[in-house]
Amino acid sequence: MLCGLLSSHHKMQCDTRLYRKLLRLMKAPTIDLLHHTSSVVGPTLSLLNDWINAACNIAEPITQSDPSINKTLTVVITHHDAMVELNHTFRQKDRSTNVLSFPDEPLPGEIPSSWGDVVFCHETIEIEAEDLQIPVMHHYAHLTVHGWLHLLGYDHENDKDASIMESLETKILHTLGIPNPY
Repeated sequence: MLCGLLSSHHKMQCDTRLYRKLLRLMKAPTIDLLHHTSSVVGPTLSLLNDWINAACNIAEPITQSDPSINKTLTVVITHHDAMVELNHTFRQKDRSTNVLSFPDEPLPGEIPSSWGDVVFCHETIEIEAEDLQIPVMHHYAHLTVHGWLHLLGYDHENDKDASIMESLETKILHTLGIPNPY
């Protein structure tokens, strides 16, 4: 192996790079896609996998989680009324939103088997994409990456954290050929 021929300093750098690459490959979740709408709308499972895998190649979890465990990610596409209810219940906001993320919270001592859930409101996403004059699937890609980053522990509660998260989103979307959404 090439790393065995390098000095200890360079070997450590090589090992670290290989380890990080391995972690990124191992942490890509298995995605379960659920439609809670009257018809099948939104991205395909294949697109969701592409977007999440792109995010896994760039963003590392900042929460206490073992990325080597193969976990699932549940993606739900729902309708306006259901999203209003979720947003009210969990964020005390009486309106729809485009995406909500719900990190898995395992019981003490339990090995987590899921990263959590990302829930999309298809109607809201369509309206926003039209208002922004961007393809609906580009908006879904952005919101998928955004929701995934929340599950990895990123947030945008202050300017510094928002800047970090937006920078990651932009970088990930760039690898997918999607323009900066900001």
